[in-house]
Amino acid sequence: MRLAVLKNNVPIDTVLVETPDESETYEIYVGRAEDCHVRIDDPLISRHHFVIANDRDGWYCQKMTKLGTVTVNGKEAQKSSLRSGDEIKCGIYSVLVSEIGVARIMPQTSEFKSSHTVSVASVATESMAPTRPVETYQDESLELNDQELAPEENFSNELETDQALDQGNADFIQEGSEELSAAEMVAEESEFGGDVVAQDEFGMAALEPEERTRVDQSFVNYELILFGEHAPYDRYVITEAETFIGRDPKKCLIVLSDPEVSTVHSVLKKNGSMVLLEDLNSSNGTILNGERINRSAVMPGDEFVIGSTSFTLQVKSDLMNAERDRLMPVEQGQMIETEEIEEELVEAGEIDGTFDSNAPVEKSIIKRIWKNPDSRKKLIYVLVFATICFVIFYEETPEIEQQPQKKIAPQTAAANKKPKLNLSKELEQKRNTDYELGVSAFEASDFNRADPLFKTVFSIDPDYKNIGSYLKQTKEAIRQIAELEQQRREEEERIKRKKIVDELLTKAREAVKERQIQLAESFFSQITEKDPENIEVQQLKLELESWQREEERKAAEIAAKEASRKRMVEALTPGKTLYLKKDWYKAIVKLEDFLRKKGMDEDLVKEASDMLSDSRNELTSELGPVIGKARSLKEGQDLKAAYESFQEVLKLEPTNAEALNEADEIKSLLESRSKKVYREAIIAESLSLFNDAKEKFQEVQQISPSDSDYYKKASEKLKNYLE
Repeated sequence: MRLAVLKNNVPIDTVLVETPDESETYEIYVGRAEDCHVRIDDPLISRHHFVIANDRDGWYCQKMTKLGTVTVNGKEAQKSSLRSGDEIKCGIYSVLVSEIGVARIMPQTSEFKSSHTVSVASVATESMAPTRPVETYQDESLELNDQELAPEENFSNELETDQALDQGNADFIQEGSEELSAAEMVAEESEFGGDVVAQDEFGMAALEPEERTRVDQSFVNYELILFGEHAPYDRYVITEAETFIGRDPKKCLIVLSDPEVSTVHSVLKKNGSMVLLEDLNSSNGTILNGERINRSAVMPGDEFVIGSTSFTLQVKSDLMNAERDRLMPVEQGQMIETEEIEEELVEAGEIDGTFDSNAPVEKSIIKRIWKNPDSRKKLIYVLVFATICFVIFYEETPEIEQQPQKKIAPQTAAANKKPKLNLSKELEQKRNTDYELGVSAFEASDFNRADPLFKTVFSIDPDYKNIGSYLKQTKEAIRQIAELEQQRREEEERIKRKKIVDELLTKAREAVKERQIQLAESFFSQITEKDPENIEVQQLKLELESWQREEERKAAEIAAKEASRKRMVEALTPGKTLYLKKDWYKAIVKLEDFLRKKGMDEDLVKEASDMLSDSRNELTSELGPVIGKARSLKEGQDLKAAYESFQEVLKLEPTNAEALNEADEIKSLLESRSKKVYREAIIAESLSLFNDAKEKFQEVQQISPSDSDYYKKASEKLKNYLE
């Protein structure tokens, strides 16, 4: 699996994850922590932001932080399955996933051995430069080892790689069979009446150019995955031999409306099973796997950037998709044995069904198939198919050390030699001068001056002396110097930031001591912005919060006391109001109710007691004269006046026992007398003795209380007499 990390759509890192055993579970953590496999040093990224893992259903991405969002292909998800080409985005960072579950097809013979062992613990990263897995395949006739090649040597070494793979295929197919030379095969073909078939450099029957093109195109197609603001497509299938990329719509097949892209920026050249990327002297250059290149081969899964648009090369095979159901997977180390059943060949029409008993039986199956034209044609297609399989599925090992073969044809050895450069005197002199100046600058550790000189020499003659080694060491030295400079700047920034933080902490401590909450919180915010994990800020916050809680508790306690006092005062208010109105009896009742309540403040209790005592005294002083008058009137037999005096006493004190008893007794006596006189008046009126009746009714008014029923009846009767 390959993970490309981008910031604002610009590649900043590439991670290669090798997971050979899909039955095991792997976890790749992405975040800010040091223990993450993919580390993004940004305070907006959590320590463990998300994880890429696998289960029996395949690979998936799971969010691990509660802050921020994680999107897969633009959709926010807590857990989402992953496929090649998916994009995981968190803020301004993106992780492009590719090469998930890429299968490798390799010969499964008893002599084939693989030394490839990897695990997820071997995840490696490097800045702006992808790392490819190094795989070594060992066979009797072919061995592939890791080696470093100059960019300009890629094309020739690709040819050597193809020849080595083809030779390995030929040896593999002929394993266990009799060795036949091309001359013998032609002779046998001619002997059996077949046409002589021309052989190509692979030892196979040569196909017509059109047939070979159709076979190649039906087997493999190259496709570009585009990503960026100015990308005109999401996918682009490479069909032309040359695909120009730039801003000019008349000259370019892929047009990028980007000011950072030149008119004709670069070109992709499709050469059989190889794709070459060449920069056409553009202003901003072409970046392949994090490095600026002039001309280089592009492998499936590689990413190159032009302007702000990234391109990822992928391989699609229509032939493999069509034949997938017909191919039987073979486990590693398993041997496949083929039984030679002549009856099946007869039924299939691959050999003649009539046999000559005297004819010798051909023991080699290769020879028997070769003698039949139809079988020979099928064998040729199989050989082409196997060759392309090796080229496609072993292309992730671009650096191959050619092992010595048993025999190399003279013309092949000559073809492998590099042509001698024919330089003009001016270029040769410039090469030599720049080389000497570059070496002098290199020895003086002036690497920035040496680098452009070495690049000039390399562009003129890539094989001149040890220019490649000098250029590589210079780049590494510049990179290390840049890292040291970056570390120095970071240390200076850290010291400067620490000084500012210390000053802010001093001010924050003073603000906390003076209990200036808003000012302290302002300092806290500034400190956290520069040092999010500052411990003292948390301690000062806790101290300030503790003080705030204590102040709130005190305020709540005071408010509760004030509310309780208010409730007590409100309870005393009715009695106090009546006291001020000199309504002594009602004031006494309310004040007695207040004094019966519990939990009242002492000052309020004392005030209520004083008002109660004063009210009682005032009431007694008012009742004395009225009661004395009522008693005197009763003794003088002026019962009606006595009754009304006792009623005055009851108005002052409704519960006065003497007034209640005397008033009831007098009222009962007066009503008895009134009743008697009223009856006499009624009788006189019935006898038409109206004067007597009127006198009787007036007597009833005189002797009966004003609240008596007889008083009211007599008054009604007298109204008639007045009229």
